[in-house]
Amino acid sequence: MEKVLNEQIKIDILKHLKRGNLKYSEILKKTNISDSGKLNYHLKLLISAELITKEEQDYKLTKLGERLGMYFNQFEFKEFYPVPAVILASIKDDEILLAKWNNKPIKNFWVLPGDKQNIGETIEECTLRLCKKELGVPGKFKKIFGIYPSIVRDGDEISYHAYLIVVLVDIIDESKETFFVPTDKHISELKYFKFDEINFNKIGPSNRNILWDLKSRKKFIFKEQDI
Repeated sequence: MEKVLNEQIKIDILKHLKRGNLKYSEILKKTNISDSGKLNYHLKLLISAELITKEEQDYKLTKLGERLGMYFNQFEFKEFYPVPAVILASIKDDEILLAKWNNKPIKNFWVLPGDKQNIGETIEECTLRLCKKELGVPGKFKKIFGIYPSIVRDGDEISYHAYLIVVLVDIIDESKETFFVPTDKHISELKYFKFDEINFNKIGPSNRNILWDLKSRKKFIFKEQDI
């Protein structure tokens, strides 16, 4: 999809079709493309990606193209929205599984493993996918522990803005001796820590409140963070 939408002209075509069906000549006029061969090339790519379709003389958005409509401004870097991310909390007795992050801005900090939720993916589906992707083992979704809308700042700049959906998981066929092999490049190490031995100075800022709440075994939590 990124390769299909890597040029402004394709986004312009989609934005025009978002307002209504258009004939070839109308698209040519609205996009100010002087070369019909160039327009044919872009239209074929959009059709192959199932973002648009042609019915008789009219070009129109597909259902997928319509769904992508709300993201056009993001593709052009005109708007940015918070990202939903599922965060895995695997607790065994008084220990919790943490991941050593390998990417900036929290490189070498320990955090709960997790990643972005895909479009059309339920929280439970995302949880099961991330267990295999991030931990290298199958897991079982238990329940949502809490939701943490989190703004993380670097001085005056916002590093990221995400809705952290913390879920409790059981690792299938897992013991404390299990060696987790990180399967994703943004994780360099996975390890169980006793809650009382966690050095919070080495915990990613957005995860500190979460770990305190997990340690306290609190019930469902909705807590905004501006760090």
